[in-house]
Amino acid sequence: MKKQLPPARTVSSSTGNEGIFINSIISNGVIISGGSVHNSILSPDVHIDDDATVANSILFDHVQVGKGCKLHNCIIDKHVKVPAEQKLALIRSKMQSVLPFPNRGLSLSQQSISLQSKK
Repeated sequence: MKKQLPPARTVSSSTGNEGIFINSIISNGVIISGGSVHNSILSPDVHIDDDATVANSILFDHVQVGKGCKLHNCIIDKHVKVPAEQKLALIRSKMQSVLPFPNRGLSLSQQSISLQSKK
């Protein structure tokens, strides 16, 4: 029998930022703590930390997005922890001057990113 999760909620972070979501589908167990979510789908038990932004993305079960992360046009698989202050985006032609890999596919910010399984 599956564990039933509490309803999704937005809470203030320790810095006082309010969690928000706009035009998104949010599942049970999601906690948005001072971050913002726009035009995205969040599966059960996803945690969005303070000052993190998720836009036009899909996050599967048990994902943790660290403080200050920026995710745009991403699909993040189950049990992934995105460390604090990371930027991850799918390339679009308008973004070529911003992101270091303008040709195609998935791009990382100038800092390296390490996505770790929580298992």
